[in-house]
Amino acid sequence: MKKEQPPENQPANDGQILTNVGDNLYRSDKSNRYYAIFKRDGKQIRRSLQTTDKQLAQRKLAELRDKIDQLDTSDAAKIAFSVLDKKGNVVGGLLRQYIDNKLGNMLPKTKELNIDDAKTFAIAFNGQPVRNVSIKAVEVWAAKRRQELSAETFNRQLGLLKRIFAYAITHGIRLDNPAEKIDRANGHNAELIIPTPQQYVKLIAELRKISETAADFVEAMAYSGCRVSELGGDKKGNYIFNSLVLVEIRHPVDSIPAGLVESAHERDSVRD
Repeated sequence: MKKEQPPENQPANDGQILTNVGDNLYRSDKSNRYYAIFKRDGKQIRRSLQTTDKQLAQRKLAELRDKIDQLDTSDAAKIAFSVLDKKGNVVGGLLRQYIDNKLGNMLPKTKELNIDDAKTFAIAFNGQPVRNVSIKAVEVWAAKRRQELSAETFNRQLGLLKRIFAYAITHGIRLDNPAEKIDRANGHNAELIIPTPQQYVKLIAELRKISETAADFVEAMAYSGCRVSELGGDKKGNYIFNSLVLVEIRHPVDSIPAGLVESAHERDSVRD
């Protein structure tokens, strides 16, 4: 690929002048920050190197130059982030490539979860060229999803989005990862309440009034040390117990009053 050299001085939109101080290296006359400027196929690519130190700027420039050299300028690199059919299924775009090439070896349940997670940003960035998805657009998506999801689910979806953009960088479709600097959500630090042995015995007795299965399940968790997900099912998605009652204890008590079991929702958990 023929490398085109940008001119010596570059005016910026905010009025600063970027003066050439090396091969593809420029310095702002206002902030003294260094910038990298390249031209590829008649288009200019400019990135701030986020430093006023010339030696550090040169190292960052070398790393960026490697990425520029790998950048695909063919029509194939203009791929959309996602293409959806009328039913909302992902049928094209970078996201379809990622699903086909990176999720193929996953267990069916894990693959299904990843595809379900991907639908939220498939809709948000539907039809947009991957290169045009900005940090601002990702921030808007993240702000909305933080309000709608638990911290655990949000962090899982954010991790997937970061991996998809990393996949785009690897294949020369874009230079940077717009999701990389989005912060993970913090979980709720609820106070841990550990019942006394006497309280625990009374809790199990209260549970047995609702469901023998639920009481057995809670006892199994206590004696085994397993999490709900670990005890509740095997790798094939089959559940050990036929039903599960979820019980939420909000306050420590000396005895188990009738109102201790605040919510009990019995549901069928048998998978075909």
